[in-house]
Amino acid sequence: EATIWLARTHLQLGRHRRALDLLDSDALRNAPATAVEPYRFWRARALFEAGSFDEVIELLGRIDPSDLAPSEAAHRYRLFGRSYARVGRHEDAVRAFELFNQRFSDHDEIPDNRLNWAASLLELQREAEAAEQLDTLIERYSDHPAGRKARLWRATMWLEAGSLNESAQILQPLLAREGRSDQRAEAWYLRARIDEERGDRDAAVEALARGRELANSRTVRFRGALAQAQMLFQQEDWQPGMELLRQVVRTAPDHPSAAEAQLLLGEALLNQEQYGEALRVYQDYLEAFEDSYGRSEALLGRAWSLLGLRRPVEAAASFEKAYALHPDVMEREKALFKVADAYFDSQQYDRAREEYLVLTQLFPGSSLVPMALFQAAESLARQRLVDEAVQEFRALEDAFPNSSYAERAAFRVGGLKEEVSEWERALAAYNRLMQGYPEGALYADALHRRGMIRYRRGLFTEALADFELLVTDYPGHPSAEQADYMRGWCLYLLGESDAALEVCEAFIRRYPHSRWAPDVLFWLAAYHYNRGEYDAAEERFVSLVESDPHGVHAPAALYWAGRAAVERSAYLDAIDYFSRLTQRYPQSPLMPEVRFAQGDTLSRLGEFAGAILAFEEVIRRYPSHALADMARGRKGDCQFTLGSESPQRYREAIASFQSVLDSATASSVLKLQAEYKLGRSMEQLGEEEDALTHYLQVVYDYIEQRTALGREGAVWFTRAAFAAAGVKESRGETTEAMRILERVIEAEVAAAPDAQQRIDRMLRRAVGDS
Repeated sequence: EATIWLARTHLQLGRHRRALDLLDSDALRNAPATAVEPYRFWRARALFEAGSFDEVIELLGRIDPSDLAPSEAAHRYRLFGRSYARVGRHEDAVRAFELFNQRFSDHDEIPDNRLNWAASLLELQREAEAAEQLDTLIERYSDHPAGRKARLWRATMWLEAGSLNESAQILQPLLAREGRSDQRAEAWYLRARIDEERGDRDAAVEALARGRELANSRTVRFRGALAQAQMLFQQEDWQPGMELLRQVVRTAPDHPSAAEAQLLLGEALLNQEQYGEALRVYQDYLEAFEDSYGRSEALLGRAWSLLGLRRPVEAAASFEKAYALHPDVMEREKALFKVADAYFDSQQYDRAREEYLVLTQLFPGSSLVPMALFQAAESLARQRLVDEAVQEFRALEDAFPNSSYAERAAFRVGGLKEEVSEWERALAAYNRLMQGYPEGALYADALHRRGMIRYRRGLFTEALADFELLVTDYPGHPSAEQADYMRGWCLYLLGESDAALEVCEAFIRRYPHSRWAPDVLFWLAAYHYNRGEYDAAEERFVSLVESDPHGVHAPAALYWAGRAAVERSAYLDAIDYFSRLTQRYPQSPLMPEVRFAQGDTLSRLGEFAGAILAFEEVIRRYPSHALADMARGRKGDCQFTLGSESPQRYREAIASFQSVLDSATASSVLKLQAEYKLGRSMEQLGEEEDALTHYLQVVYDYIEQRTALGREGAVWFTRAAFAAAGVKESRGETTEAMRILERVIEAEVAAAPDAQQRIDRMLRRAVGDS
């Protein structure tokens, strides 16, 4: 008896192992028969505390209740019921609890018994009977711990049934109690769930904070902190939530809640793309905790953090460890897939392909198989193994025709054929996709790609049809904007300028901020310029610069705004545009044209000195540019004009025109022009013989190269011939003058009638003189 009493004392102190050791000792082997049943009962109590529930049930079954004291007999039923519940035999548990209730209706443990009874009924999904037991507890034992717990359970049942008001009402007495307790904390946590269901998350956060303040045990307090952090994350209030989790980890780093907090904190940091901090949190978890599920989750989080930090090779190793450790099959599939993805991201395409294919072999029924096969084929494509990749994409289509990856594979085939400029095969691939997946997600993309290929191939009518269909049938598609833009170009290239204008104007109204808007605006301005509508052209060019000052078209728009201003004789405006261009875009490749245009405009304003400086800059800074030779000639023109004030300028003009003649890059027409102007400059200096030589050189050169020099050459030929004839005539050498003019008539140029009139005039004068 003393041994049993000592064992009972150890049980009261929670020392169930020591109690078992005593009950199994030699002192009880030869116990009298009267002690056998009590011995068995208390041994069963000790086994229950040790978690050996099946042994408890077997041992209790061997006890004759009549040999037990009344209190022990009552507890036998309770012990039976609780053990049955622990091993999942809830029907037997319900019978045991019911018998206890019937036979010991005045027992102190009736409230606890009813609570256990309700728990087993809930496990059996007999909610109505469970509710009856809980309601009885609430009614009869409102101040008993079991009664208070019944309130929590009943409120939870109302909550899960969607009866928020009933749940809140039955919970209110617990919320209104005084003092700290875990049950009050649990009540506030439940109130937070009610507030959340009502959509009042702020109130839910406050309820969780209130519950945390009232909790006695760290476990309950930490559970509230975790729930509050998750609620704050749902509200995207990240910093307070993360601080709560850090507090849990700091306060009790060895507590099970700390492990959960660490994982939640890592997940929150990942969501905030704080990959370095997330990596540290997951690494700390791996060093501190040993549970396999948590470690596998931490390994996954660590891998995602490494991916975010662009360390894919390390991420692959972490995903591989998570794959080996994770107990969930679907998570293992995902981890293995991410191993392959990480190698893919690191451009180790052979290794990535190998891992994708391993997944298809180890998990042939996985929903990830089509994606893995797609990525395996894409790994070949990234290695420029186009034919092999196309073959595998088509095999994927055949193997999984109903998968979204089948359509993606068909689309990728078209893209690969485009990359190697196999345009006809690319078209065939897109046609095949459109025929095979007329309702597919990529139909519009294929239509767009087909239109672009047709456009590049010069099939503007067919391309226009594709773009029209895309704009009409898929107005919300990402490619619809570009298709709308391309319609204008197709119409323009088909010669339908007015229709192109209409489409482009509508495009700007529809997509004023489009990436293609500057292109369209520039084209519209150029359209007006080419039609001689210089006011409208200038306005549009300037508007483009103002709306997109850093855009690719801005320098050219300023240049053409200046050209338009020149055409309408607004030379000062033109100078302003050209000056703005040189100040804002000094590195623009248009600078030679700009400087030349500045010189041209200044010369029109009569500011020849300034014009000469502009032309000299073109010659000096861009000597190999096509405009350099023209700048030499225009510089000579300005110097020639200034010669009326300073004859020395004619010498400068002669040097400039000679530099054109000496240039290896000047065109034949430009040299013809320079030769004529060189003679004209010499004539102004009174050097008639030298001037005549140059004039005649122009005449001879034109006659020899008449076809090549064309109409522009004919202009300088005519001027040179008339000038040479004038010199001859002034010397009295009329015959030679008429002979030169006869060359003009023989050349059948536009000035031939004028040449004949001059000859006739010379003849009349000669007759009159004679």
